[in-house]
Amino acid sequence: ASVSAKVPEEDPISFDTKFRPKEIDLAIYQALARFGINFDLAVFNFDFNYSISMNSATSTSYRTGYHQLQLNVAYLF
Repeated sequence: ASVSAKVPEEDPISFDTKFRPKEIDLAIYQALARFGINFDLAVFNFDFNYSISMNSATSTSYRTGYHQLQLNVAYLF
């Protein structure tokens, strides 16, 4: 993929990048994993689970979307 950039001489920090979307190798996806357990104890229902999300914008960069720890307690009648 080729990217053209112009750097003004008076301000070396700022730059202007122009490219077409097809010129950059994008690999956008999101993955989610969830682990948990659910059990009943007499008239109570307990549910514990953990979720983690990973996402990526390119084929070489990854980041964590979120972590979630959840506890549900229910009374069965």
